[in-house]
Amino acid sequence: MKYSVLFRVLSVFLFLCVLLSCGDIYAQESLETAVLNHFDRGVFFYRNGHLLASAYEFTEMTELKPEIAATYYNLGVIEHKRNNFKGAEKFYQKAVKLNPDIVECQINLGIVYLEMEQYKRAIEHFKHASLLNPQNANNHYRLAMAYREAGEHDLADSAYYRSLAINPELQNEEWSPELAGTEHDYIEPLKELTMKKPEEIITDASRFFRIVQNMNLEDLYFSKKFQIGFSSGPSFPENYYYKRLSESPDRLSFSGYIGLVMPRKSNFLGAFGGDGYGFVLKARYTNKKSGANEWTEIGAAANIRFYENIDSRGRGKFFIAFGPGLYLMDMQILDEEETNIQVGVEGGAGFDYMILPFVSAFIEGTYAFTYPADNDHTNSLGYIHIGTSLRF
Repeated sequence: MKYSVLFRVLSVFLFLCVLLSCGDIYAQESLETAVLNHFDRGVFFYRNGHLLASAYEFTEMTELKPEIAATYYNLGVIEHKRNNFKGAEKFYQKAVKLNPDIVECQINLGIVYLEMEQYKRAIEHFKHASLLNPQNANNHYRLAMAYREAGEHDLADSAYYRSLAINPELQNEEWSPELAGTEHDYIEPLKELTMKKPEEIITDASRFFRIVQNMNLEDLYFSKKFQIGFSSGPSFPENYYYKRLSESPDRLSFSGYIGLVMPRKSNFLGAFGGDGYGFVLKARYTNKKSGANEWTEIGAAANIRFYENIDSRGRGKFFIAFGPGLYLMDMQILDEEETNIQVGVEGGAGFDYMILPFVSAFIEGTYAFTYPADNDHTNSLGYIHIGTSLRF
């Protein structure tokens, strides 16, 4: 029938669009692989004490992906470990400029300024770290050190006792307000503690690659916003004309879609939804023949989706979807020919998992309730589809 030809032409067009995109996808995938390889080697060298080799790997990452704040933080830690405080300061400042909410970076900047005797700047960064993680007892202790060096003895005592409230083991016998400002001031013994040891580099890949510019992405799934996908699977019609053709729901349907996904707290719906939400435009086609008889369905639907994580790295999602649809039934049974256009609402759920940064596989079940435009016959449609999508 004419609809079958139309669908084949549409499929060839979409295939050509995907084919033309493959060059860019391959280049992007190669870039992602190179960045991950540099990250893995940088962590390996750091853990084995090869700081210069580790610094080389992270420096290469800044050339490929300069927007990742955690790369500069890791470089800062390496310079900090080498007692190059100026070099550490430079990298830490780059990191906080891209993302001021890396708590380890704020702490290490405070330690660097403590070493450089820039106490007011040290206080600024320790206070910021305390806001990001109020339960970090060591950071309150460091803040007390900075206040004492700056001559703010009351504030120092306050920060010190906050640290003890969280971790009583931090109590220092040398901490005595009566000694403040004297030659026996307790600041020097404090310097002998491990409080000036910097926080370590970020080695967790999932967290590392979420720290991008001024936002902390919820997961990897939403790093690519646009999708184009294809799927296929059995369909289960409850249709008057179809049942005249066959009592068996052994028909295979095909579907194509384009979609847009956004993380939670993005501009459109704000904090509404789970981990995020998306919008999908679908087109479906199925055909059933039995001798000279034929039944064809073409459907189009607009869905909104809501996503929830199913793994810690943010690659896999469970989603629910619903929205309006338009369904065209074209039937030729015996000498009777009928075209029936129906409107309806469909809902469903599924799982979508990223198998590569630009490719995901999914399974989806959908059921549509429709209202017939003519020939007062009830109609409903069910689908179970397995497919794959490309992400841009």
